[in-house]
Amino acid sequence: MGRFFTLLILILIIGGAIYIYPDIEWHHPVIDIKLASNDVGVKPFDIVVSDKGKGLKEVSVVLVNESGETVLVNKNYPQGVSGDKLNINIDAKKLGIKNGPAELRVTAVDHSRLRFFSGNKTVASRNINLDLIPPAVELLSTENYINHGGSALVIYKTSPDVVRSGVTIGGYFFPGYKGNFAEDDVYLVFFAYPYNVPAGEGITLVAEDGAGNAKSVNVPYTL
Repeated sequence: MGRFFTLLILILIIGGAIYIYPDIEWHHPVIDIKLASNDVGVKPFDIVVSDKGKGLKEVSVVLVNESGETVLVNKNYPQGVSGDKLNINIDAKKLGIKNGPAELRVTAVDHSRLRFFSGNKTVASRNINLDLIPPAVELLSTENYINHGGSALVIYKTSPDVVRSGVTIGGYFFPGYKGNFAEDDVYLVFFAYPYNVPAGEGITLVAEDGAGNAKSVNVPYTL
């Protein structure tokens, strides 16, 4: 009788192993946080998650700072999903998040039945600096005269954190450059009013910081 039960148990174990073997794999999910720098602002960024085995089962994105943990994404997947691109948009007001250092933690689990059906898990984290305040920009040249097809000069001042600034009109962008001024962070930009842009088109002064936060100011002009 003892041998019978031992044999029965062995058969059940072997049968169970054969049954679940096709769903067992050791490939862990891969996480790619698409951030150009550690400064994160209101500009959205992507996180790409993939799994070349049984496919993704669950992905979560959590922001950890002095206020605690804030869940940005918690997503479940059916069988057969090999990858996903998550677009992350941090709404500071809605989430009650403040500026300062934080940790971005991404967890991905696949559909493998390994580890008692819990699957393979990958955790990727990145230390970031939350900068959710837009830069400052001040238009210094308030009277601007320009001809249709002609050019003009605008002088303006920005906060020190600005990395890109200039004038936009009709889909065209004209970058600004630091001038030889006594005061720091004063720029000038030469721009054209293209012939193919209709009269009355808005001219906008834009400034962007390293975290992707942007500020825009309308440029008054006489055509």
